[in-house]
Amino acid sequence: MILPPEFDAAGFLMLFLRAVYGLVDGPLRWAVTFIGVLLSLGFSKTMCPCILVKVYPDQRRVRIGVHVDDSQVQGDEKKLRELQGQVEQRFGKLTVQKGNYTHTGLE
Repeated sequence: MILPPEFDAAGFLMLFLRAVYGLVDGPLRWAVTFIGVLLSLGFSKTMCPCILVKVYPDQRRVRIGVHVDDSQVQGDEKKLRELQGQVEQRFGKLTVQKGNYTHTGLE
C-alpha cells in the first residue's frame, strides 16, 4: 500500500480503522443478496441454509451451495446455462471455472 505523500510512515505501524478492500461486512451482504435473488428465481432453502435447490417440472434439479462470495453449482447443463443468464442479467458477467466441479464468481 502506498500512503499519500503528506504521511511519513517511516518507523511507524499504522492501524487502519476501515477495511482496505471495501466493507467489512461486504461478503455477508453479498451472500444475503445472492440468496435472495436465487429465492426470487424459484430456489428453495434446504436444511442447510447455505444450500439451495430448484426442482423443475421435468424433475431436473439444480443445487447451489453459497459460501461468502463463492458458489458451487450442480445440475443439468442446460438449466445451469439458463440460471447463469438470469444471474448475469442481475449482476453482470460471471466467471465460470469448470473441472470436476464448476466454480462461478463475479468479476
